[in-house]
Amino acid sequence: MTRPAGGPAVTGRAAGGPAATNSPPSRPGPANGLRFDVTIGAFEIGAFIAIEGLEASYEVKTYDEGGQNGFQHQLLGRVHYQNVKLTRPIDADSRRLSSWFSAFQREAHGNPTTATITAFDDNHRLVAEWTLVNVCPVRYSGPRFSAADAKIATETLEFAHQGFQLTWPKE
Repeated sequence: MTRPAGGPAVTGRAAGGPAATNSPPSRPGPANGLRFDVTIGAFEIGAFIAIEGLEASYEVKTYDEGGQNGFQHQLLGRVHYQNVKLTRPIDADSRRLSSWFSAFQREAHGNPTTATITAFDDNHRLVAEWTLVNVCPVRYSGPRFSAADAKIATETLEFAHQGFQLTWPKE
């Protein structure tokens, strides 16, 4: 795997979800929530169990036209992109995630990089791929430990971005 210009990289696969394989040229089924890959540059960091925040929304401004009482004009403003949160279990690969977060400022000189989120169907065929631009880490959260909870300890990486492009496989 090569390192793209713009900084260090992170790669992960959905926990329990094997990598994509070549498949016959049939139409893929719906995306499975357990089958996804995440790549941030080219830095291998292990398997994720959740992705949240792949969202975009427009600011909508209303304009009341004089003499027009039947409706308000809806004018699109700026687009806002939600921060993306990646969650994974604490394991031997955890040092890679926190290392990438810490190394971003030192080694990438704070330069944003790209990220890709790829969704697969149950037969490991590509369903959709989101390419996020100008990715910068925002927050790393380590595990919360509690004797009252019998949950798997997880860590979370949150990153900001300046937009994404959605691509679909060719039919």
